[in-house]
Amino acid sequence: MVFRNDFGSIEEKRLDGTNLGLAFSEDGIRWKVHSRPCFELSENDIRWVNDPRLMVINDRCYMTFAIIGDNGVRGGIAATDDFENFESQQYVPNQILSFSIKIELI
Repeated sequence: MVFRNDFGSIEEKRLDGTNLGLAFSEDGIRWKVHSRPCFELSENDIRWVNDPRLMVINDRCYMTFAIIGDNGVRGGIAATDDFENFESQQYVPNQILSFSIKIELI
């Protein structure tokens, strides 16, 4: 499992940064969390990296995630084979997602 990890000071109500952690479980109840983050972004305008999603395509693991920063929300994608090294970190510039839903009453 990849999860968001915010760090800072609760007492001082301060957020120093965010990264993504990695945990494994054999049974879905007991988890072993790695001692260091598996993914970090260090750009100055990034405040949070969250909502990681994993998918395997052609034996390669791809992770999509949301980036929240000073300039709005962006999407990101990175690929890994070992959760220690990530490649092709691409960030989609500010995006406006819109959709419409049509509901028909029967």
